[in-house]
Amino acid sequence: MHNLVELTRKRRGNVTMMWVAGLPVFAIVLMFLASLVIVWMAHSNSQVAADAGSVAATKKLDEWFQYELALKVQEKDNIGNENDQKQDQPSVEDPFAGVWINEVAREKFVQWVVSKHEEELTETVRDYVVRNGGNEHGVIVFPVNGRVMVQARTDFRPMMFQEEFKNTYIKGNGTGPTRYYLKWLPEKAIQIEY
Repeated sequence: MHNLVELTRKRRGNVTMMWVAGLPVFAIVLMFLASLVIVWMAHSNSQVAADAGSVAATKKLDEWFQYELALKVQEKDNIGNENDQKQDQPSVEDPFAGVWINEVAREKFVQWVVSKHEEELTETVRDYVVRNGGNEHGVIVFPVNGRVMVQARTDFRPMMFQEEFKNTYIKGNGTGPTRYYLKWLPEKAIQIEY
């Protein structure tokens, strides 16, 4: 009976030693899990910023497309009116016929509108992405299924190994609403870095 009591006393110290030795392991596991949560939150933040940028880009493209299209139609009408006065015959044509004769002309028209306003588009997207928590650098890609896709990024700041992940970013993609004129372009035809 006396030997049994001595064995019990020796095991008490072993349990305490195991607990003390296990604390750093638990701390490392918890820091790893916390880093995963940080990645998840940063991705969510990037995605919100990308969504804001893509909606802003789509709105701007709508404005420019409608404006440039109205100018082209007005230009066509003015030319048509001059020809009508010379011929004294009313013209009943498709009002968009002068803007785009075929699919290639439609594609070139959309590309021309984008290239004309490219700098303003990048500034608008950058502004909305930064205001919504993203980094000021990313990519605008369109069309993606008839939509503008913005890729935004945020800095990755883990709880441990911060020096190893110094210039690491978490990326998120956001797409705006579908637009019929973006479907005229080949998929991912335009990529603009901002």
